[in-house]
Amino acid sequence: MKVISSQLNKLVDYEIRRFKNIGIQNVIIGLVIGVIWLVSFYEIIRFIYPNYLYQYSKSFYFIAATVGGLSSSSYFISNFFFFLCYRGEYEFIEKFKTNPDPWPWKENPERFRKLLPITLLRNFCNTCVIMPGLILLSGLVRKSKYRLDLDTMPGYIEILNHIYFILFIDDLFSHIVHRLLHIPSLYRLFHTQHHEYDTTIGVASLHAHPLEYIFSNLLPSLIGALILGERVHIISIYAYTIVKNFNSVENHCGYDFPIYPIRLLPLSIGGNFHDFHHSHNAGAYSTHFIYWDFLSGTADYYFKIRDEQDIQKKQKALNASKISQETQESKESKEKKG
Repeated sequence: MKVISSQLNKLVDYEIRRFKNIGIQNVIIGLVIGVIWLVSFYEIIRFIYPNYLYQYSKSFYFIAATVGGLSSSSYFISNFFFFLCYRGEYEFIEKFKTNPDPWPWKENPERFRKLLPITLLRNFCNTCVIMPGLILLSGLVRKSKYRLDLDTMPGYIEILNHIYFILFIDDLFSHIVHRLLHIPSLYRLFHTQHHEYDTTIGVASLHAHPLEYIFSNLLPSLIGALILGERVHIISIYAYTIVKNFNSVENHCGYDFPIYPIRLLPLSIGGNFHDFHHSHNAGAYSTHFIYWDFLSGTADYYFKIRDEQDIQKKQKALNASKISQETQESKESKEKKG
């Protein structure tokens, strides 16, 4: 009981500290952004789906074409957004950088020039070739039993529930596969490619061996929807697809934005958590939430390093305060003597 109580206290402490770091102002902004996105998505899809997509819903290729196309486009659009951030080096954005090390193109320009074309090729192959094929295969397995009709189009709450459920299942299976990929033999064969980026950037999210992409990224994404089957509408899958892709890119982008709406979900993780995994190559295996790392103990090293860094920050602040106080006292003393 003491062990369970201690672990629960650690989890509660994580959540309290996480929201303290986010701040009430950013929580409100994040909520507003989330609501704007959800309403915008819902109104757009409610217009597009009945008028332009539904007529093709009986086609065998419908799910692969629409989900695959949406996945690829949302992935590349989100990466283009971060490309603009990297390009501009805006001070108000750079302050959210998770890693103090220089960006890869500054740290080792020659290595980055060689690595980038390979990264872009892997991104294209994984998103535009392998992913549509696997989605098509999942349609074969389930015979496309997702709801496609107009009469039961989901509302806001149903969409949010299904996004959370599919993310939750996705996180469980991707966590398991990710841990397996860190077995030395599997790491050397497959996962070492993904870890070629110590300081991560957006396109590094799919800089992976094709087999890793299939088993660690794609299949976990499909399992939640396959479990739901007829209980999930294709529109909810569309919404999940957008959230999943942007979250994957955001986790690798090298920033940790406190106004990102997904950060408001219970026990979610930020870009700093996954950046820790890349920079230390230890623990922190999950993608969306801290549940599985917490339960398996693979977040312990992250907590240890975080606590040490907090102590160092407090000590630096205390030393700076002492120096400032001593300087002020010295100045006052000289003024009195003068």
